[in-house]
Amino acid sequence: SKLYNGETLEKLRVQYKDYSEWHRGIDMSNHKKYWIDEFKGDIPVLNLITDFKRPQIQSYKGSSIKRKIDMRIKQQIEKFCQQTGTTDYMVLLSAMMILFSKYSHQEDIIIGSPVSGRTHHDTENMLGMFVNTLVMRGQPSADKVYKDFLNEIKEKCLKAYEHQEYPFEELVEEIGYNRDTSRNPLFDVM
Repeated sequence: SKLYNGETLEKLRVQYKDYSEWHRGIDMSNHKKYWIDEFKGDIPVLNLITDFKRPQIQSYKGSSIKRKIDMRIKQQIEKFCQQTGTTDYMVLLSAMMILFSKYSHQEDIIIGSPVSGRTHHDTENMLGMFVNTLVMRGQPSADKVYKDFLNEIKEKCLKAYEHQEYPFEELVEEIGYNRDTSRNPLFDVM
């Protein structure tokens, strides 16, 4: 829009290739340790009851359901977020985990979540693909009070954002995840 209005663009100090080179030189050991600790032990597979048999090879055919949240409910969520010091994302992620826990009768739920990956100020206006996938893991057990579970998810989210630079594919390789051609690695829901 600036160019259409006859304005000039701010000169970029760095290009994507500079970012790529910088990223290659980052010490990822702290990030790696966080994610490996997060996924040590058994990794659950979400077993939802379906009306058809899972194909042997993942087809990526899926569906999405879009609904608008009533303004009154949205305002209640915002108020709840202010009271608990959380974000809409944290509240809705915790609710999704509880929902999947109820449907699957499992108490260890993993949900994939895309993240922008623009962790440095210089990348804000830069062209290029920075997206990574965060793997959010929660244990919504039946004996937990919701606010306690929400606090756990809040802490998980903050830690995941802190360690978001570690590439998802490297995590999959590092933990030695046995790939199943009928499933996405680590998570089935994103």
